Amino acid sequence: MSCMRALLRPQGLHHQHQLIQPSRKAFSSSHSKMVRAGVFEVSEGENVSDVVQQATQLIDHGKWELCNNGKGLERGFKFKTFKATWEFMNEVASECKKTKHHPEWSNVYNKTHIRWTTHSPEGLSSKDTHMATFCDEAAKEFNELQVEVSECKLGSDGKVEAGDCCTPKKA
Repeated sequence: MSCMRALLRPQGLHHQHQLIQPSRKAFSSSHSKMVRAGVFEVSEGENVSDVVQQATQLIDHGKWELCNNGKGLERGFKFKTFKATWEFMNEVASECKKTKHHPEWSNVYNKTHIRWTTHSPEGLSSKDTHMATFCDEAAKEFNELQVEVSECKLGSDGKVEAGDCCTPKKA
């Protein structure tokens, strides 16, 4: 089990093992957060600088977060209905079949949480960054709702509440 380690440095992307310090990023029009500093664990055999650059772009200019001690990317998605959520998941599943790469994911009503990481060779790979980018593009097609990241959390990462399908309508 061997991963290439790329350390985060404030100086910018200078060579294979140095990265920019993740900066503030907007994940909604009214809220921003600091991406925690850490390391990227890039899969053996990958072009480290390419994977790090792609992952940094997804984190700094999107809603993705680094996870699994730098070995993965994760994010939540929320759609208007369960049907739209399922159609989004089917679109992602179709691309997974083409790329021979699968996510770790979960779904509750109109929310889906997706984690991309490579199990063999272990670490963050170009397949992960490709699929994260694909998810962002597919989410636009299925009219992802623009909500705070906290509204997309599932399970132990966030509150699970009954969706509109399960709660009585108030008059």
